[in-house]
Amino acid sequence: MAPGRFLKLLGRLPLPMTTQARLQLTQRPLLRNPHQEAFLNIVRTADALEREVETLCKRFGITRVQYNVLRILDDVEGGRSCSSIGRRLAERHTDVTRLLDRMENAGLIRRQRSSKDRRAVNTTITLAGKIIVRQLARPLDALHQQQFAKLSEAQVLEVIEGMEKIRARVA
Repeated sequence: MAPGRFLKLLGRLPLPMTTQARLQLTQRPLLRNPHQEAFLNIVRTADALEREVETLCKRFGITRVQYNVLRILDDVEGGRSCSSIGRRLAERHTDVTRLLDRMENAGLIRRQRSSKDRRAVNTTITLAGKIIVRQLARPLDALHQQQFAKLSEAQVLEVIEGMEKIRARVA
């Protein structure tokens, strides 16, 4: 039976369910297996968590990816190359150079050519960038606490372990 026909029949069934429940059943895509459901849940959850972090970062005048760059640069003396920053980003970014251009124009980072190798460009965090990292630390920690508030510490560690196993397989 075609999925569309099945959903029409489902909608006609005289089951004791609310309109909301019937809508949820007819609108939810039919998943073939729990692996598909796990994948979709990971994607949806990551999107929801990222949107919250993005909203918080906007209050400080930066994006979530810019915060990630600042965090990468904040924990190292002497700065990093563009490629080194790109490898350390929490997620892939297609144009790290342009991202760094915008951050440099905003006064968050500074780039300098190496005196030893003129092809090499070193990127460091500015005082303005350091201030934003410090200002965001507590609100971001509080947000992450809220995001995982429904999980116990042990469950959070299980999530971490599971995600690391999945990432190790695809990396």
